[in-house]
Amino acid sequence: MTGTTCGQPEGPTVPMRAIRCERRNSSSAALNTSQILDSTVHMGITASSTIGGYTITRREPLARLEGEYLELEHQRTGAKHIHIQCPDDNNAFAVFFSTPPPDSTGVAHILEHVVLAGSQRFPVRDPFFSMTRRTLATFMNALTGADWTMYLFSTRNAKDYVNLLEVYLDATFFPRLDEDSFKQEGIRFEFEEPTDPESGLRYKGVVFNEMKGALATSSSAVDRAIGKTLFKDLPYQHISGGDPQDIPNLTWENLRAFHARHYHPSNARFYTYGNQALEVTLEAIERDALARFQRMEIDAKIPDVARAAKPMAAVEPYPASATEDNSRKAQALTAWVTVPSADSFRSLAMKVLAEVLLSNAGSPLRKALIDSGLGSALADGSGLQDDYKESVFGAGLKGIVAEDAEKVQEVVLDTLKRLADNGVEKEQVDAAIHHLEFEKRERSNAGFPYALRLLFASLPAYHYEGDPVAALDFDADLERLEKARAEGRFFETLIRAELLDNPHRALLTAVPDTQLEERQRQAEMDRLAAIESRLTDAERKGIVEDALRLKAEQEAKQDLSSLPTLELADIPMKFEDVPSRDASLRTATVEFYPQPTNGITYLDVRSDFSRLSTEQKDLLPLFSRVLTQSGAAGQDYAEIATRIAATTGGIGAAAQIQSLAARDDYLQSFVVSGRALDRNAQPFIELVTDLVARLDVKPKRLKEVIAEISTRLETSIAGLGFQFALLRAHSKLSSEGAINDRLQGIGMLHTMRRLARLDEAAHHRHVRGGHDPAAP
Repeated sequence: MTGTTCGQPEGPTVPMRAIRCERRNSSSAALNTSQILDSTVHMGITASSTIGGYTITRREPLARLEGEYLELEHQRTGAKHIHIQCPDDNNAFAVFFSTPPPDSTGVAHILEHVVLAGSQRFPVRDPFFSMTRRTLATFMNALTGADWTMYLFSTRNAKDYVNLLEVYLDATFFPRLDEDSFKQEGIRFEFEEPTDPESGLRYKGVVFNEMKGALATSSSAVDRAIGKTLFKDLPYQHISGGDPQDIPNLTWENLRAFHARHYHPSNARFYTYGNQALEVTLEAIERDALARFQRMEIDAKIPDVARAAKPMAAVEPYPASATEDNSRKAQALTAWVTVPSADSFRSLAMKVLAEVLLSNAGSPLRKALIDSGLGSALADGSGLQDDYKESVFGAGLKGIVAEDAEKVQEVVLDTLKRLADNGVEKEQVDAAIHHLEFEKRERSNAGFPYALRLLFASLPAYHYEGDPVAALDFDADLERLEKARAEGRFFETLIRAELLDNPHRALLTAVPDTQLEERQRQAEMDRLAAIESRLTDAERKGIVEDALRLKAEQEAKQDLSSLPTLELADIPMKFEDVPSRDASLRTATVEFYPQPTNGITYLDVRSDFSRLSTEQKDLLPLFSRVLTQSGAAGQDYAEIATRIAATTGGIGAAAQIQSLAARDDYLQSFVVSGRALDRNAQPFIELVTDLVARLDVKPKRLKEVIAEISTRLETSIAGLGFQFALLRAHSKLSSEGAINDRLQGIGMLHTMRRLARLDEAAHHRHVRGGHDPAAP
């Protein structure tokens, strides 16, 4: 999905934002392996083991979830189903289809939108959005990946689960797919003035406009270059979300044919999780969807890439403003196609290697790149991306001069060669493995439902017929990895085999082009002018009528009576009691919340920043990064980063504005938070103490942190425009909104721009004294 790779920009969050089903295009996908499930681990389940119309093909205990894993296949259609039975009441459902794009018309992405525009049982214009007012869902979404499309939700309410399941099944398998929805969501003709056929012909459509913005960033240029260069002649060379230059080539008939071919149970994979009875879910899926289908042969497999005999290079432009200084707005990424992404052991090894090389400020490859001074932040695409059938490892820099791309690649290759020759530090590998083990143990719904985290962890293997259990519970692979490490030079050999001696690599450079947007606009206008010159009067009249009809349909009041809803009796009328106890420690209040955390200690340290001056508050976003990316207690920032990785599951800091329910007021809190395994609680607390009480900020390091934040923000503006606009709008309505804008919005961006222009001495003075960042 969009924004999941290492090195993605960090941006603002919008407080108190209404829950809504987002429709996001994604460059993420799933991956393949030749690994076949071993029938010896099926625990005695035979072909006669059935539930309803399904055959249970595999059953495994999942001790850490206090449950079990089941694989099933629908006997008549061949639909696959994974179910994780466990005591968690945050039940989840997903269904996804293999949808490799045949071109860059965005057919899979537009179909995702049109599917959500009404179905046979629920002929509502936008049933998903309408359901947000009738549901207690903890998550609702639909996602388009590089070669799959997924519809997923989670909820803690049993009746809500049944309601959402009905809507999702009908939407995916029996959508209306009417032509007006295609025109509204995908592509259509419309005049500049909709009722004036002489005002100039234009393209309109939700996805058409969405992708113009999505493809206008340097990160999207890197993604395009990866697809076109490393995966030539495969579906990944196309833009699954759609290229505005190609979207107009898609027809309504093409869309309907794509749905008929790909949205079939024989091409479907289901996923369920939680304490909801599996039999009830399977009965609903059979009754509401699968009963109307027969098995069909569908070949949506993607072959392995044909490996290149020598390294490649590509330059991909992206739109840039002529009024800004673009001299250091290029990116350079050296990227390789590596292991089959669904090969659980080889993927685990590459994940550990990527963690060692790039995950924190002390990681050797990341440190070498930043210390080179060629750029200011890791390039988009840095890290291991299992978004393709075969994983891509990349490393590079953004904020560079375009002519320095080769120098960036030299840093990458020289550092890898040094590590392969001299060895990878054991402590760094131990820290990387610790991080993976921590992620495996942590059961948290913070930010994203845990049920869906498990889905995406197993997605590569599930999608490409690997072993999903190995992806979910990698103890056996980890044991094998540790044995290989003990035999010596495992990761050094891996660096050579998958990177240094692997010729299927590319130097990808994303460069700003101040003329690109105008060239694209002119090409679009020339194309439209040629089409308009051939229009008959009747066709012009039809375009006007389409515009008026679509506008009327969007404004018409809908009859929502067909949609399921919750009654008051279905909704719990009280909050769950969370036991706690308080204690006093000098001037601080300590609150303890005993919870079943699976052996993990969580800590939040909150302090009131309301008494700070406005200028000091403006520095809090910077301070929150400096706090965890600087030296402390006599150690430099690299050593602190290693301590964080080795003993914790992560430490972060942020300024937060929290509204109060009891009165019309809010809290202004600076929060330092972290988590660690219980066995590491003591070194975790000592580390937090060192960061808070013994922080040592060096001017050179401070300049690097400011440059990295500024670069990430600058390259993410196009994708964060909506959030920035909301924050700025809220800033005009209340003092709370004004503070949020300064901490997370355009105000914060302006502060970082000013700080980036100052010298090291001025940076040091501002953090020490909290002076006005605009002052000299």
